[in-house]
Amino acid sequence: MTSTSPFPVAYGYMRVFPCVPDRQVRAVECRLLEFAEYLGLRLDTVYQEVVPGSIAEFDELCRELENTGVQDLIVLSLRHFSPHKVLQAAMLERLLQVADTSVHALTDHRSATVVQR
Repeated sequence: MTSTSPFPVAYGYMRVFPCVPDRQVRAVECRLLEFAEYLGLRLDTVYQEVVPGSIAEFDELCRELENTGVQDLIVLSLRHFSPHKVLQAAMLERLLQVADTSVHALTDHRSATVVQR
């Protein structure tokens, strides 16, 4: 990952449900990109979980975080990990363990919940 950008790299993660139109997926990606810029980060890749109940993309994201040293992850909300609080907590804990990741969740326009390292 070579870039001349002075901003630290961040990844994005989102769950995409089959009934969601492509334009809505693109709108979420744009919101993640805007939020990254607001935080002074450069959004590189948005990992999209498209199979209901799967965490294959999450697993790939964890490998990438571990291999690259990127420490910032942007999500629309923590519900993109899971609607269940216990599963959310387990996924957040894994992110902390593999890459000491800070998760930035855009909960509404220009506000965030940040899980610190």
